[in-house]
Amino acid sequence: MDNNTENDIPKGKGKHGASVMYILIVGVFFAILTTVFLFFPRSEYSELEKRDLAEFPDINDIETIKKDPAKFTSEVSSWFSDTEPYRDELMTMSMKIRGAMKADYRSDEETISFRPAETPVNPASEGNEKVEDKVKKQDVSDKEEMEGDATEASDSEEEDDEDLDDGKAKLGSSGTIIIGKGDKVRALMAFGGTAKGGGGYIDLLNTLANEFPNANVYAMVAPLATEYYLPAKASKASSPQKPFIYSIRDRLSPKVKFVDVYDELLKHKKEDIYLRTDHHWAGLGGYYAAKRLAETAGVPFKGLDAYEKHVVKNFVGSMYGYSKDISVKKAPEDFVYYTPTQVAYDAQFVSYTLNKNFKIIRESKPYKSAFFKKFKDGSGNAYLTFIGTDQAYVKVKTSTPGNRKLLIIKDSYGNAVPGNLFYSFNEVHVIDFRYFTHNLKEYVKNNGITDIAVCFNVFNAYSSGSASKVKKMLTQSGGIPAVSNTDSKPKEKKDQAKSESVESLSPTENTQTTPANESSNQENTQPQKEENPVTPEKTVNPEE
Repeated sequence: MDNNTENDIPKGKGKHGASVMYILIVGVFFAILTTVFLFFPRSEYSELEKRDLAEFPDINDIETIKKDPAKFTSEVSSWFSDTEPYRDELMTMSMKIRGAMKADYRSDEETISFRPAETPVNPASEGNEKVEDKVKKQDVSDKEEMEGDATEASDSEEEDDEDLDDGKAKLGSSGTIIIGKGDKVRALMAFGGTAKGGGGYIDLLNTLANEFPNANVYAMVAPLATEYYLPAKASKASSPQKPFIYSIRDRLSPKVKFVDVYDELLKHKKEDIYLRTDHHWAGLGGYYAAKRLAETAGVPFKGLDAYEKHVVKNFVGSMYGYSKDISVKKAPEDFVYYTPTQVAYDAQFVSYTLNKNFKIIRESKPYKSAFFKKFKDGSGNAYLTFIGTDQAYVKVKTSTPGNRKLLIIKDSYGNAVPGNLFYSFNEVHVIDFRYFTHNLKEYVKNNGITDIAVCFNVFNAYSSGSASKVKKMLTQSGGIPAVSNTDSKPKEKKDQAKSESVESLSPTENTQTTPANESSNQENTQPQKEENPVTPEKTVNPEE
């Protein structure tokens, strides 16, 4: 009798119940997601990607909306997708899941993976320098030492590698390469230039030499870490940088002095001259670059025993956000830098306020501040130790005797150089190629500049756009454009060095004298997009 009752249960009823339960669970899940995305506070800054997120377009600008409603709709869509609540947490969770799904039993030396650009760039072609305008920036540091010269890796016998898609790896400087495992992980930037590039940089240096015949003009091109640490089996993922750098040297006017940073770093590649988790070189790399500049300029230079060593522990830099690889976050490193102890120096800043489109709308009055900023352990902004921001120009007076006054025109790689030259020059001036509104000729004349160095990484040296920005400084009238009613409120950087850059590491008194209404300028320490960034910033081009 019981058996007959069981047989009377309609077929499929159990499956139907399971389906209803499944639909109910999925519905609840999506209802929760909808609630979070619609009603929870939107993210404004991504610590992971080191950038401000999209802002909601101005709904009060009716005329612009009427003129181009499609653009307004697109901006709203971009804002909604870019500012999702808990953005960094969700991205980190996604990376952890992807990482957990990979079972990797290879040795540290065998582990190589390549992440192509979201928007690939064609490799630099013969005789086509315009590709340089698409190249983006990047950089990095510490891994297991490689045997032999970096260029030997590029010319060595090809080896098959199951993790490397050689077709995509040839797409220029738009990708990241992850090598090593565990605490030896290193994230590298790919370079796609050829020896024929850099025409704009060469023309810039030759022009400066002609415009300032009484000054010494120096060309400094900083290689990426890829040149020294990319394994031979992954050589197709990045073009060699040595031919490009020395091609620049060979095409410069005899009036320009070439600073062979490449050779100097090669001598020290077994040291921690590059950061493993960031696209910049390390403080030690900047020190050796400054050493070669001092030697080329014929000025004194002190050894590391004349500096105090500082360490920021558990540093994870920009390459985590660029690569979106959880292994980079799991391999924090020490951020090491050095401050001079046997020379007095005093730094004076003039900082810029930018609007949401990164246009300069206001300039501060000169104020004193610490040249070296101090960050807490675990801070991802530690590279801002040097100067603290790109959105300023700096004049440093030192107790070094003589009348040699150096002007460094730089990208973010150049931030790590000037602090090592306080023993070498009576004054050190620093301007960023993206943020300077005054006339360069007048600045050089009024400040008695005797030496001019243009310090760019290979991406900016390859980019004609970066060089053209500096050339414009020779003719611009100077001054800040008037603030109009349509200008938006200056864009405040959400990281603002997290109020960590308050302690002066200068041996001299460095009292802050910034006017109260300019105080926000000193906090504008978020790294800005470099010229043609290979962004991870939509992939990466650091300088940054």
